[in-house]
Amino acid sequence: MNLRLYIVLAALGLSGCDRITDLLEKPETGPTRVIPAPLGDGDIRLYPPLADAKDQTPAAQVRSGDCAKTVCFQWVRKHWKPLPKTDVKAEAYLSVMMPSGSDYSPDLWRPVDSTGKRVLVSAAGVDGVARGLFDGLRIGLQDASGATYFTAYSVESGALLKARGLCTRDMATDAGNPAKAGCAEKVGPDRYILPFNGDVVIASGKVWLLHRRPDRSSNRVDLFDLPRGPAVCLPGLIIDTEGKWMGTPEAALSPDLFVSRSRPSADYEAHKAKLLKACP
Repeated sequence: MNLRLYIVLAALGLSGCDRITDLLEKPETGPTRVIPAPLGDGDIRLYPPLADAKDQTPAAQVRSGDCAKTVCFQWVRKHWKPLPKTDVKAEAYLSVMMPSGSDYSPDLWRPVDSTGKRVLVSAAGVDGVARGLFDGLRIGLQDASGATYFTAYSVESGALLKARGLCTRDMATDAGNPAKAGCAEKVGPDRYILPFNGDVVIASGKVWLLHRRPDRSSNRVDLFDLPRGPAVCLPGLIIDTEGKWMGTPEAALSPDLFVSRSRPSADYEAHKAKLLKACP
């Protein structure tokens, strides 16, 4: 090792490969982050940035109990590390609630910052997956350029679901079988759609999507920074950013499921095939 580097590390009191790597690695960039399964028990959730954080990205943490008494973990620069005791009092960000009611209204949108950015999370996709359709979590985004919506699809392989003890179904053969009611629905060769498991949170003037997978890994996405157009492909997650497949934002995000509900059709099948092909 270079003598000067060794002296610097020794002066900082750093030890271990992780900490040396942290100094040498370039900071992660881009709107998406894939986070592997955590150390310890519990689900990954998003918390305020750590006290010594260099940016305002929400911190991915796992807390299996009282962090003042047990070890909790945080995801920092490609490593799971113990959460400092100085940061254990922070509370997790609350997920944006889906509005109830029967009519769409501009008042349903939640403010994100002072520049006019807003967000709206719809229950329509949840209804679609429950009915065995290829659907996902619909998220409305609004800024000075106008309103659009993304749809986040949780899609896994049969092998991963089986390894986690989860069941699958094929509506062609399992329709009406109550034992298969809560199973992941087949949408293509060894492709299964699941109810979206995760959160949409407002933090630091941005909207963040946290997607939790059955293997306990997750995807964290800065939604306003995602490029519009081609599908965004992440492990176990497909994000459609075109904002067209269910019509206008007013229709796609309406609390009235008779308006926003997805229905089998030629356009629906084409949309499904397009996304599954884009993210094999």
